[in-house]
Amino acid sequence: MRHMNPASPTIQGLPAVKSAAQIALLLLAAWLPVSTAPAQDDTNDPYVVQAKALHQQMLSLDAHTDIPENFATEQADPGTETRGQIDLPKMDRGGLTGAVMAIFVSQDVRNAENYRRAKQDAQTKLDAIWRMAEQYPDRIGVATTPAQVRELHDSGRHFAVVGMLNGFPLGPEAEELDAYFERGLRQLAFNHAGHNALSDSSRPRDRYGDGPTEHGGLSELGKSVIRRMNRLGIIVDVSQLTPAGLQQSVAISETPVIASHSAVASLLEHPRNLSDADMKLIANSGGVVCIVAFGGYLIDVGMDFNAEMEKVQARFGVAEESDVAALPEAKQKAYQGEIVSLLRRLPKASVAQYVDAIDYAVKLIGIDHVGIGTDFNHGGGLKEWKNAGDSFQVTAELLRRGYAEEDVKKIWGGNWLRVFQEVTDHARSDKDSG
Repeated sequence: MRHMNPASPTIQGLPAVKSAAQIALLLLAAWLPVSTAPAQDDTNDPYVVQAKALHQQMLSLDAHTDIPENFATEQADPGTETRGQIDLPKMDRGGLTGAVMAIFVSQDVRNAENYRRAKQDAQTKLDAIWRMAEQYPDRIGVATTPAQVRELHDSGRHFAVVGMLNGFPLGPEAEELDAYFERGLRQLAFNHAGHNALSDSSRPRDRYGDGPTEHGGLSELGKSVIRRMNRLGIIVDVSQLTPAGLQQSVAISETPVIASHSAVASLLEHPRNLSDADMKLIANSGGVVCIVAFGGYLIDVGMDFNAEMEKVQARFGVAEESDVAALPEAKQKAYQGEIVSLLRRLPKASVAQYVDAIDYAVKLIGIDHVGIGTDFNHGGGLKEWKNAGDSFQVTAELLRRGYAEEDVKKIWGGNWLRVFQEVTDHARSDKDSG
């Protein structure tokens, strides 16, 4: 196995991104050292011992992670310890079997050039996921069916499932959907921050000319894409939709839907969080609410991060990543420093606070409808769960609160895999009847 120790990336070496929030997260990753040590000295904690043993044999899944654009290159080799929050050594150490690795491209103004750019950026990430499997076939594979998920787990290997967050790369008429399916896409969330041709986002953006709503939930195109996803066998992910969009998705989809990385509005009011009514709708569809390990959606961080970010941007005249690269070197460093300082002011939620949200969801919608999605590499991470290497910490807290091992298995991937199986079976029956 090759071991690499790449130098800390510079501004110029960061992936090209459009979202200022992405810029901030990438800057933080560039500045902070890699943390490979256990979160705490817990070797004598019986629940940690039990959790680690359970992770050695159970199938576990993170329903939403992001990957950088340099993933599966020498700068971010997933077979070695990287600066990212998920790679093969961390998955080994934390006992994490698999993850949905999202092709994420930020929203932008809808014009031909930006659609071209989005498609190119998405292709880069998709290629990287497959390249990882080609580089390390004895350690991980890309699963396109539930059977492949199980086969990879039974063989002692990790698995990756291809997801997509934000349908912008699908094109103005979602004409690329079938091509992405052929290359492994099995989970799709329509939005991130900003409306698009498919649906309204729970976080509209002035910079894209968004009003509070554009489509009243889903567009006609979005509705037709859900029907096509059902026929192909792609999981409908309602994360980051408006309540109207979520409700319409559940009504239209013939298969269970999931929220791959969401939290609980009753515990913290936030546009990204789900109301009790919406969680019940997802559960009634047979679906799963995967609780996100993102502090800003779990606890009150005591500040409006987006507003503070915009103040920094305004001082430096930065709206897009290209604006940062155009700054003189001294101003680049100053901007970088202010963003890192801002991010470091954000308090981290604890694993206990995270499991509070799981507890709430389990009591509301039942053990069969709750899962885990970290949003690693895009803001996810807790005090004791900094990366995939700490995954057993969540299990230890669940066990500490009296969850049975079989229920832990459901939360840690069993429920998501059931939905994947139902989605796949529905597509097969639809093809057979056609």
